[in-house]
Amino acid sequence: MNEFLFNEKPFDIIRKNPSGSSEQAREEHATNPYISDLLKEMGKIRAEMLRMQKRFQIGQRQIPTGSTPPSELIDAEAGREMAQALKFLELILRDVRGMQPQVQNLHENTRTDILNDIINHLLKVIDSFQRVFDSMSEVRDEPGMKGWFTGIEHIYNNLVLVLHHYGIEEIQCVGKQFDPKIHAAVGAVRDASKPEGIILKVERLGFMRKGIPLRFPEVIVVKNG
Repeated sequence: MNEFLFNEKPFDIIRKNPSGSSEQAREEHATNPYISDLLKEMGKIRAEMLRMQKRFQIGQRQIPTGSTPPSELIDAEAGREMAQALKFLELILRDVRGMQPQVQNLHENTRTDILNDIINHLLKVIDSFQRVFDSMSEVRDEPGMKGWFTGIEHIYNNLVLVLHHYGIEEIQCVGKQFDPKIHAAVGAVRDASKPEGIILKVERLGFMRKGIPLRFPEVIVVKNG
């Protein structure tokens, strides 16, 4: 009856983490939850089929030669079908595991696209706050306005903290030397008291993430020549 059993080493349903770190296992599941859950469920089915097959093999060995097997035992044909089903399940499991890199890449790309879309919308909200601050800068310290501005600034600062959480920082401009790699000049003014190319004003804020510009700041620079 060995023909019904696999000669190969049983397929590793869930690859073990050599370091034994549960944190990494949770991270892998978080980045690829559907494949991990599918492999887990298919592994349960496979384990149950192997137990049934083992019981069949033991039961066959215990039947005396020439006697009729009890009705509760699986017949030889059913045993062959079970073996074929197990082999087919092995192939499916290997195919599913082979899909993991593609699914993980798709997951990461989708996550990145969604994050970038959210960031772009948040930057537009930042622009709206800046327009409010610029348009009402002259009245912000008037009686009755200071408290209102304090609340608005608190909301704005919380929004900035959200951006910081995702590694997004404002590109510093005023007083810095203009750098075409990270700045976009939208105007120039003469100012003999300042060196050529110094940034005087920011028309629109710019941001970078992990050293890579997400949006160039639009700036006014000194041009005396």
